[in-house]
Amino acid sequence: MTSSRHLARAYATEVLRETGALPDTLPPVEEMYPRSNIALNKVLERPARLRGWLEHLEREQEKIGLEWDDIPDEDDLEDEAPEKPEPERPEGYNGPMALEEAFEERLREIIEDDLTAAGNDEAQRTFQAAPKVTGYRRIIHPELSKGGTCGLCVVAADRVYTIEDLMAIHNRCKCTVLPITAEVDPGYQLSREDLDALYEAAGSTSGKTLKEIRVKTELHGELGPRLVHAGRNWRSADDVNDDVGRVIAEPWKRKTAEDERAMWKSMQEQAQEMNELLGEAIIDGTNLIDIANTGDEVEIPDIEKAMGYYRDLIAYARRRAA
Repeated sequence: MTSSRHLARAYATEVLRETGALPDTLPPVEEMYPRSNIALNKVLERPARLRGWLEHLEREQEKIGLEWDDIPDEDDLEDEAPEKPEPERPEGYNGPMALEEAFEERLREIIEDDLTAAGNDEAQRTFQAAPKVTGYRRIIHPELSKGGTCGLCVVAADRVYTIEDLMAIHNRCKCTVLPITAEVDPGYQLSREDLDALYEAAGSTSGKTLKEIRVKTELHGELGPRLVHAGRNWRSADDVNDDVGRVIAEPWKRKTAEDERAMWKSMQEQAQEMNELLGEAIIDGTNLIDIANTGDEVEIPDIEKAMGYYRDLIAYARRRAA
């Protein structure tokens, strides 16, 4: 995350210099995790949960003699579920997939989303510190994607964002931004007709397809504004809370330095609890640990190595929370 923010700061500083809008001083780079309402360690648990669920599916298929190709897709899973109750399907499961491939794909998606969100946030914070900047525009990059820029970004490329607005992105978005000042507006140099001609020539989408695409901006509870198709059903924080019958989801808000310190303080406390749990296991002479306090024990192959990891995390989290 640090390198992504510093790269975004370098880019924003250079374009401000080129447009004559660079102020005498800029605030220091904010070393913050870009997601709101959730801690870094909880996000990184998601690929592990996906892997755990797929491992369970593998064990169950061995019991009933299924090959991977015979495992039902998600839509059919309820009818053919094994006798043991299925755990909740983690985000990222889209049908049968090799275990390692599914784990790596989910982890890669999280990392790419976080890096993009961090860079997007840092660029906006830099532009906000430049008094001459009145807004900014989305800049598309077909050269950075194998299939060219997606239709969502093409359609949204003529939008103007105020200096207070965080640019809406989507999974694996490659867009960057350029500032608008009283003297310079990059939108004047690339018209909507130019965009249609460019993408029709690029072959990623046809001009007809582009005209049919309608987009809207919705708030993701962790990542903020997201570009989505206008017809897509997007669940808000209130929708989630209504479904579960208790308040667990918070609407997105811009993360602050205080939020960041609170996140690292929480991670420090969780790491200390886990380290104590591992220490108790060593005393008891076992490597089976009920990590989630659910009654299901998990085997930890190398407890000493795990304790070393948590000691390092405690020290690092303590520094970040200070």
